[in-house]
Amino acid sequence: MKDNSKKPHPVDVLVGARIRRGRTMSSMSQETLGKALGITFQQIQKYEKGTNRASASRLAEISKITRLPISWFFQDIDQDATAQTLVEDPTHNFIQSSEGIKLCKAFVGLQTEASRSAVHAFIKQLSSIEYETQTIDPRAQIVSENL
Repeated sequence: MKDNSKKPHPVDVLVGARIRRGRTMSSMSQETLGKALGITFQQIQKYEKGTNRASASRLAEISKITRLPISWFFQDIDQDATAQTLVEDPTHNFIQSSEGIKLCKAFVGLQTEASRSAVHAFIKQLSSIEYETQTIDPRAQIVSENL
């Protein structure tokens, strides 16, 4: 028996995530993209969640506005990948976030490999420090705070 739930198709979810990523990479709000397309920001939200499918003509318009090739919106789709596994990947989610895009743009703006290496080393070190403090026995923190 076919599942008749209103769950979006995985490809629609993935394409929607790519629409969001393309929009944020273009430094565009949902409202700005919606106005450029002649639709509401709520419709953009539905496309980005995969709730509503973006038609081929709509993807062509989004492609033109964001200056991304139409093929880019289908880039991560292959026979074995599902939108669910890609959307749940924390790296994929971070890169799509406005914070991730800002970080990437700033990083790309660094002129030398030495600067990029230094930033990478700093982030790696900071990440390991945060990981260590999260895994330390809370009783050890109480003792060190009282010293």
